[in-house]
Order: sequence, then structure tokens, then C-alpha cells
Amino acid sequence: MAQKLSGILSFIPKIEKGRKKLDFKLHFSCISYLVTTPCYSDAFAKLLESGDLSMSSLKVNGISMSFQNLLA
Repeated sequence: MAQKLSGILSFIPKIEKGRKKLDFKLHFSCISYLVTTPCYSDAFAKLLESGDLSMSSLKVNGISMSFQNLLA
């Protein structure tokens, strides 16, 4: 979910006397929270084997190699 962050920055400049305030708003889109993570073939194979993913499937007959080797 997109978020808005509002705040006030208060500072004292060296040149001028007195305190200054700066109001600000930051807008964070949903994509700001995404972090890329590498997924290697063995981890992807374990994820597929776990049954935690829901998907439609296609059965291919005549393959004699193991699932791990096929994914690699």
C-alpha cells in the first residue's frame, strides 16, 4: 500500500539568527518496498517441491532425469 510521510525539519543556520523550520511530505509508492533477492536453482526447486505455490500444471511424459537436474 502506498504511504505518505509528513514531518518538520527544524534547524539553526550559522549565518542567520533564529530557528528555521521546513515542512515536508514524502510519498512512497508500493514499489518502494520491494527488495530483489536472488533465487538459485536449488532454492527454486525446493520451493516448487514444497507445494506452497499454487499454479496450473502441465504433465510431460518421457523425461527420465530427476526434477533437480531438469530445473538446473
